[in-house]
Amino acid sequence: MIMKDVAKIAGVSVATVSNVLTGKKPVSDELKKRVLEVIKEFDYKVDLVARGLKSKQSFNIGIVMPEITKLFFPDLLTGIEDAAKEFGYTLTYYSTRYDFDMEKQYVKQLQSGWSDGVLIDSCCPLEKQHEWAKELSEMSNSKMKMPVVCVDRILDEDILSSVCVDNEKNAHDAVTKLINIGRKRILHISAPLNISIGALRYDGYKRALKEEDINFIDKYVLKGDYSAKKAYMLMKDALKDNLTFDGIFAANDQTAIGALKALKEKGVRVPDKVAIIGFDNSFPGTLVEPSLSTYNVPKYKMGYEAFRLLLNRMDNLQAPIQNLVLEADFIERQSTNINAVGGWDLTRW
Repeated sequence: MIMKDVAKIAGVSVATVSNVLTGKKPVSDELKKRVLEVIKEFDYKVDLVARGLKSKQSFNIGIVMPEITKLFFPDLLTGIEDAAKEFGYTLTYYSTRYDFDMEKQYVKQLQSGWSDGVLIDSCCPLEKQHEWAKELSEMSNSKMKMPVVCVDRILDEDILSSVCVDNEKNAHDAVTKLINIGRKRILHISAPLNISIGALRYDGYKRALKEEDINFIDKYVLKGDYSAKKAYMLMKDALKDNLTFDGIFAANDQTAIGALKALKEKGVRVPDKVAIIGFDNSFPGTLVEPSLSTYNVPKYKMGYEAFRLLLNRMDNLQAPIQNLVLEADFIERQSTNINAVGGWDLTRW
């Protein structure tokens, strides 16, 4: 089957089929649905090599992320994959393990290879963000300009498009919720503070304390690395040192779960003695006891919208920079309210 056959069966022009696959021009929802139904029914496969030779495009997108196997990333990657499939693109993945030098190396490989654009969740240190964003914005290969869109964080809002949540605001709101249920001595188990997400959530924590006239105490910030293991060890040390606290805002759910394990081992009741709020809404938070209150980062939507932003920039390099900020809703579970409904979420397991 060729594209002409798809067009004939769907009752549309070849140009319409092409636009559905590439996103080069808008297609009505009705026509798009007809085309995609035919593609699915007849298992139509795009000849990417022939298509690339004709258009001088590879129809491949590079994905650079810190750890694509970690809990946060599968839903985000599924959003990217669904959008790529919808518009006829393939994907190449690189995982940097939070190593900025490795990130730069992988970006260079994509630049010298056969990709049309890059989606990146950067681990660039704060002090190098502007310089790195400028370098990414100027990338090109032997064929053409290579647009870059940031996922999950902003490198420089004036230079690169991005899709993320408001990390500072959501962290502020999380700590404020803990204060509003009577918690005054609140620990923050942070993400790495030399990377913007960790720094923004830390800033939100501090702002909430300041607004409620609660003194900021440096030793109440436990410097984590996103992992449950690190948080578990930090919490064991805090308990050993008799640190007095009644609330925890954790930089992500894995961190919160590590802290919860240490508290339970010590016999500290959650939420009676210590209330906990995490971040991201990863499914294990619904499985632990008590279940974890958290902020739901719309990971699938983030990935899908990032791909669409990149597609728009590939179609029009002069398009204005866009920074989409998605809503992250609070989900109340038993780690802040013992009477809240728990509920397992096994959708992605």
